[in-house]
Amino acid sequence: MGIPEIKQWFFARRNGNTADILKRGGSPFKMIFGCDVPSISELGRHIGFDRELALTLWNDSNVRESRLLAPWLMKPEEFTQQECIDMASDSRCMEDAMMLAFRVLKRRDDAQEILRALPEGSHAAKALRQHLE
Repeated sequence: MGIPEIKQWFFARRNGNTADILKRGGSPFKMIFGCDVPSISELGRHIGFDRELALTLWNDSNVRESRLLAPWLMKPEEFTQQECIDMASDSRCMEDAMMLAFRVLKRRDDAQEILRALPEGSHAAKALRQHLE
């Protein structure tokens, strides 16, 4: 499955009410389809691990669903510590930070080192701290 098919999947499962609520709530994403997290996680399990696709989706930082799907495609051990720090530092909100922490960061042997490298009070630091406690 490639980016066009994934975007089509997002579009087919869009929820305008959810998208409106997220926008009113201050979500920083320019494009919000309003897909629910269980459906995104199901898609991630269907696609499986794919480092390049995951990075492409993570770098699509204007689309909420791309950011939430990307960690499902990441094998934690396939990323360097610096890549993990960079991705965590690039989190746009608590929602994408929580997904990255839940699916990738907490599963690494160096999770505590990654946490120490993140700015105190950042979304990623808060999310990873919650998952490590």
